[in-house]
Amino acid sequence: MLDAGTFENNLADLFTTAPAERQDAARSWADAYLHYVRQAQAGPCFRSTATDVASRLALETTLVSMFARTYPDRSAKDAALDFQSAFLAFWLSPPQLFLPAPATVGILSIVPPTLAGLLLPVLKSNSMLTGETGSRTAASRFASIIDGWTRTIIVAVTVTPPGTPVPTPLT
Repeated sequence: MLDAGTFENNLADLFTTAPAERQDAARSWADAYLHYVRQAQAGPCFRSTATDVASRLALETTLVSMFARTYPDRSAKDAALDFQSAFLAFWLSPPQLFLPAPATVGILSIVPPTLAGLLLPVLKSNSMLTGETGSRTAASRFASIIDGWTRTIIVAVTVTPPGTPVPTPLT
């Protein structure tokens, strides 16, 4: 089951002691999110760890590119779209697989492209765009939004031999 509290704590640590290097900051974000989603469950299926390395790398690489841009010159909308691209890359590069209750498999089927709109108000009011470090409150807001968005991801859970896929949200 997803644990938003752990994700929030990991982000709070990151916001209060932000790494100086872009690569380190991106790696810390990717590690925090991967640690959070490792417990994701869709019905009787748990997220497979087979794609952890590729998914984490997709998120980290996209965030490194994002963090390389200077935010004082960019809009909150651009930053929100960059975050959305990064988290979509995590789930879609490669697509996630959910396994196991016996004779059951879950295949990622819907990852809503709505994260940018959810993050926009936070980014408009947050010092991240000016290069200042954030606070526990900002970490809490980010964690809450990303957790809520993650829970909108749908997995098609199918019992084998052939059964009808059942759309199942993450928990």
